[in-house]
Amino acid sequence: MKKLKNRIKQSEILTLEKIQREFSRHRSFYFAEVVYDSNEKFYDLYIKFKQNEISQNQIEKVNNLNKNMGDYISEIDHYLLSTLTKAEQKKEAQIKNTKLNIEVVEIQNENKEYDLILICGKQYEYFGLFKKDIGIRAEIRDGKIKSIERKSNTVKANNYKKNALQQSI
Repeated sequence: MKKLKNRIKQSEILTLEKIQREFSRHRSFYFAEVVYDSNEKFYDLYIKFKQNEISQNQIEKVNNLNKNMGDYISEIDHYLLSTLTKAEQKKEAQIKNTKLNIEVVEIQNENKEYDLILICGKQYEYFGLFKKDIGIRAEIRDGKIKSIERKSNTVKANNYKKNALQQSI
């Protein structure tokens, strides 16, 4: 299988050299797609920087994220199941058995509130062919989830895919 440009495996240990070589560089961030399961599912990884450099601290946060991802997913899954609406409660078994999809990870640079943002969610069959999404935005600081909230539009909440495309043009 041919390796896609800017796609790395979650198990890879990142270094500054690897990021500079394998990630796309944009005005204020580095970007790559990170494959996180055997079905080739991936999330978008953004590493924000100031003054044209990312810090060793940010690289460590990415590597720690990869080590702790299972714990974060467990905690987010528990939160998601505890906040189901009445309509969602009728589909609880289906939602519980659906794997959490990681969509976006943003590594901050010198943010006092959080080190990284994890955007993820689940999709379930709502009615017939119609599907419904449950989106979650988690803020992580010092290796612990500091806040979790449901979002109706997780891409809009972070607005990165649109900005990345505009900056690339």
